Amino acid sequence: MTQRFNIRGSIIPKERPRFDTRNGRVYTPTKTKNWENDIRKQLAGPKQFTGPVEVRMCFMLNKKNYARMDLDNLAKCPLDAMNKVCYVDDRQVVSLILRKQVCDAEEVVIVEVEEIL
Repeated sequence: MTQRFNIRGSIIPKERPRFDTRNGRVYTPTKTKNWENDIRKQLAGPKQFTGPVEVRMCFMLNKKNYARMDLDNLAKCPLDAMNKVCYVDDRQVVSLILRKQVCDAEEVVIVEVEEIL
């Protein structure tokens, strides 16, 4: 079984965790947290896979973002957002296929999650 969906919005790469020197805590930057929450809202209702899965993502980016964003960092937010929504745990992802492409329209991430039997 394969699930397909599009993630819309301002695509951002996952930012590094920050360290708060006042209290010694590590935290996720607000921009990253907000993007992951936006992604989760758009994933409402998918079947949660329990076995191994292959995830395929195509990032449709404008020319400016295409040139300056690393593909591996782009994939981290959607993968983390799909955890406990599309699959029980991200350890189930046994295959990951990524691509980025220039587009003139609205930026979007095209995602397919396929259970590997």
